[in-house]
Amino acid sequence: MNTNPDPEPAAFNGPVRPDHLRRLLERIRDEYDNPAIYITENGAGFGASDEVMEGDTVHDPRRANYIRRHIEAALKAKENGVDLRGYMVWSLFDNFEWLQGYGRRFGLVHVDFDTQKRTPKRSFDAYREIIANGGVVAGRVSQDPHPSPLPRAGEGVRPRPMRCGRR
Repeated sequence: MNTNPDPEPAAFNGPVRPDHLRRLLERIRDEYDNPAIYITENGAGFGASDEVMEGDTVHDPRRANYIRRHIEAALKAKENGVDLRGYMVWSLFDNFEWLQGYGRRFGLVHVDFDTQKRTPKRSFDAYREIIANGGVVAGRVSQDPHPSPLPRAGEGVRPRPMRCGRR
């Protein structure tokens, strides 16, 4: 049974179901006394057909659409009383995936693994626009007085700086 309502190809990591994200968040609200929720990894890869490089631009409309639709679903759950405090996309950069190696790309930024050149994809621009607009998704305005899916500067959990290499 195909549970993916979107046209093929499906995402590498499963069906694209933003409606299920909303329903899951609302179920957690109802069954677990509405705990604070941070979505720390949400993203998808769709293959070469969604990674078209033209000059210095990588067109990935399916990933951009995926991000918009999932943020919209998460914000709808928040409007419905879910204590959603953060949403982070997986992943900022194309990287080594434990199960697929370098063969599958999930990042908002294309990485040429031979040269290490980084090129922001169109999905990067879409996510940046959503953040800059305080969580507004393509003409949709949240009813929440603080609609941003991400904590505002100075609010919420602050990441600790990572130290890499020798000092």
